[in-house]
Amino acid sequence: MAFGLVVGLLGTVMPGPAGAAGPVRTATDQISRSLEVPVTNPSDGVSIPSVVLVGSATLSNELPDGSHGQAPNGELYLSLQMSSAPVQRSYGDPLWGRFFLQMAPLPSSAVTFTAQGGRSYAATRINAKTPDPNSTGSDDGLVAAIYYFTVPDSIRSGTVSLGPDQTTGVEYTGFVGGDPTALQVGGPVSFTASFPAALTKVTSPTTTNHGGSSSASVTSSSSGMRTLLIVLLLVAGGGAVLVLTRRRRRTDEPAPAAATTSESEPEAAEVPPVAEPPKAPEVPIDQEEVLSPTLRIKVLGALELEPSVPGLSDPARSLLCYLAFHRDRPMARGEIQSALWPTSSTVKDVTPATFRNYVSEARKAVGAGVLPEASRGADYRLVGFTTDFDEFNELARQARGGDEEASIDLRLQALRLVREAPFAGEVSSFFEWAHFEGLTAEVSRTVSDLAYRTALDCRRTGKTEAAELALRTGLLVAPAMTVLWEELVDLVHERDGEAGLAGLWPQIEAQLGVDGVERLQSRVTD
Repeated sequence: MAFGLVVGLLGTVMPGPAGAAGPVRTATDQISRSLEVPVTNPSDGVSIPSVVLVGSATLSNELPDGSHGQAPNGELYLSLQMSSAPVQRSYGDPLWGRFFLQMAPLPSSAVTFTAQGGRSYAATRINAKTPDPNSTGSDDGLVAAIYYFTVPDSIRSGTVSLGPDQTTGVEYTGFVGGDPTALQVGGPVSFTASFPAALTKVTSPTTTNHGGSSSASVTSSSSGMRTLLIVLLLVAGGGAVLVLTRRRRRTDEPAPAAATTSESEPEAAEVPPVAEPPKAPEVPIDQEEVLSPTLRIKVLGALELEPSVPGLSDPARSLLCYLAFHRDRPMARGEIQSALWPTSSTVKDVTPATFRNYVSEARKAVGAGVLPEASRGADYRLVGFTTDFDEFNELARQARGGDEEASIDLRLQALRLVREAPFAGEVSSFFEWAHFEGLTAEVSRTVSDLAYRTALDCRRTGKTEAAELALRTGLLVAPAMTVLWEELVDLVHERDGEAGLAGLWPQIEAQLGVDGVERLQSRVTD
């Protein structure tokens, strides 16, 4: 009774602020499309596309910047989730090892939304990332920002267009970059987005109001009364909880533990998570993997798993690789499906049940300790594993801290891990994500760069055989990288003369063509 009285008084003394934010309304279109946006360097005329991966589009009355601010009445925010990476070329292609990186994100003027009725809306760009010249990531930076549109509440479909416009970036030739330069972004390229008429209502973490209405003023006397009543409410509520707790102890039996649902069971609607008691701190995943890896995934050549798992299907093998190279956070089922079964692919998408079957196949192969069971609402991750690319990078890191002799030895150890080009022989569409996300380009660039620098140091210190090993290893992943061929030609010519070069020219012609051979022949005759 006292509790009801206090609540009633609070209702009369504490009216809600005028224009308070309502519930969040939202809907997402899982677009999952890849688009090629042409990028041209006007100074040399080279045009190389950037692959833009459109993950999804979200229509909501909440700002996409994480502030939880809400749109004015009658308007919504349409935001885009995108990433981009260089297009990958086949071996022997004249543009192999040539691409643009470190691009400044497209200006807002380059991204437009045209509603179904024909009206166009300009984008707002926020959280743009500044190009990092020291970054070894696979993102080329072209859409490294959040783009969103403020549209009327009535809009539910339309077309998003990218380009044409201008930006800046670095052109890479033979996996070697130069200085930033002005670039022309072509287009437009476009994709459609559509949403249901009724948006889903969700609870917002905050009730920040950006709708333009000011909060009603509260007098100091009302504020004091409010404080007093809050104290009374807490006291009354505490007494009620104590009474109910005593009654429950006398009359109730302990409730059974809630059962979890593994991915092999039918999907059910999401339920609010049940609070769990505090647990002892766990060892971070990266430390677990370093201390006791139970699975080794080798991608510096044909894909291999250690211990070996014969007969594992391509989807299950690709799933393990995808999780291994996305270890920064657990991955949702939708993200994995969009990567392994992209809508741009000729492979038909899979049902949730089929997807869970592939997960079960992978788990049976590597064990639940490496690929844990996923309860309802949980995402997927690998633990207790390593990759040969991790080992390569760790050896390269250690090499930066030692003397020259030790540094060269560590780098040569890293290069001996390379058996062939990354994911060599994996022509299945289930591994397209490694190319679209730029992973193969990142691995090739990392290996070829270390090979080139190691070869220079080995030649300078008289380690001729080690220098040749480094150069030929670099050419395994970057066979059209001119500077590697130049160093190899110089080394062989100095050591073996014209006779040694006779067997080298056909190899060079296969990768660089007749013109490439002529350029390198003139190098040793000039």
